[in-house]
Amino acid sequence: MKRWQANRRAVLAEVFMPGMTVSEAADALAMALGTSFSIATVRHDLLELGLTPANGTERRRVATKSRREEVRARVLAGESPRAIAQQLHVAVDRVKTDIQALVAEGELPAEMIARAFAMRQIDALARYIPALGPDAQAAYEKLRRAVFSH
Repeated sequence: MKRWQANRRAVLAEVFMPGMTVSEAADALAMALGTSFSIATVRHDLLELGLTPANGTERRRVATKSRREEVRARVLAGESPRAIAQQLHVAVDRVKTDIQALVAEGELPAEMIARAFAMRQIDALARYIPALGPDAQAAYEKLRRAVFSH
């Protein structure tokens, strides 16, 4: 038992690199030894070896903050959520959630976001307008001018 533990810790000391989370260290240890160990066991071994794992929650928090700063800059530049998602290689829903969070935090003006959404919807309607009557076309043009004039 002690020999296995000493061997596991020796291998863990070899595969562990600064900045790894406990989960990443557990994965690296499993690949090195061909068998997996619980997160609690790996955490205990790291502490016994005097190694400090990175905090995964803090890493995600920093990544989220960084992504939101990028989303904010791109939204202010006039890019659509779909274009931002493609450039950042994330889901469109994640970008939309970031935009909503930024609006809630006061980092993005809500009116600007609503206006951009309305502009995209009005532009999407443009191809159907010629098939409508003159009253509908006039209403469309009035709406378009009201939204686009600001």
